[in-house]
Amino acid sequence: MISCYNLSLPHPRRDGALFDEASFEVEAGTWVDVTGESSSGKSVLFELLSLRARTSQGTFIVAGRTLARLSRRKLEALRRRIGACAQRPMLLDGRTVTENLLVPLVARGETRSAARKVDAMLEAFELEAVKSLPVHALTESERRVVAIARACVGEPELILIDGGLDGLDAAWRQRVKQALRRLHLDGATVVLFSREVVGPVSGRGAAFRLEQGRLETLERSVHAPMPEDGGLRR
Repeated sequence: MISCYNLSLPHPRRDGALFDEASFEVEAGTWVDVTGESSSGKSVLFELLSLRARTSQGTFIVAGRTLARLSRRKLEALRRRIGACAQRPMLLDGRTVTENLLVPLVARGETRSAARKVDAMLEAFELEAVKSLPVHALTESERRVVAIARACVGEPELILIDGGLDGLDAAWRQRVKQALRRLHLDGATVVLFSREVVGPVSGRGAAFRLEQGRLETLERSVHAPMPEDGGLRR
């Protein structure tokens, strides 16, 4: 699903490299945790993989496509296969939770099935009780969950979450992890950029740590899904 080779970028705030010939690969259907200290490059890597930024200082292959070779039209087509939640996501504060979840589907032209897909995410993330509320009326944890759910609506092949589950209270953290787990078990590649390893409850997982410009492998494991697990149908 993702291959990165020889990524080299200078650090924007101090001497030295933010990335120093960093390389890594992520197989399709893997749950990946990318951890590191503040300013270690997690958000920069998120921006590059979510196609919000581009660089010529390395080679990126996402879903079999070499990013440097893609035209704007093909880049937009690839972007529709990716769900991304930034650390500080832009939500429509005056709109309801449901309306916010509709935004990516309308942008992709998936209006015919939009209501069904939004209902599936509201149920998966246990947001039914607040679906008609404007976003400005939500708690910080609820806002964060809405942003993550919006990244997952339509069941994209690749889900990228900058900030991971950081900042969520215990109850919401568990609900979001379970929702992401179902998507992961149903085939999505899930990448969390956060301070700590969250890890899949079951399924294929890997973890990396950004340290002095390098991506160090922390662990790699394969677990069989539990028989009772049901996934969101793709």
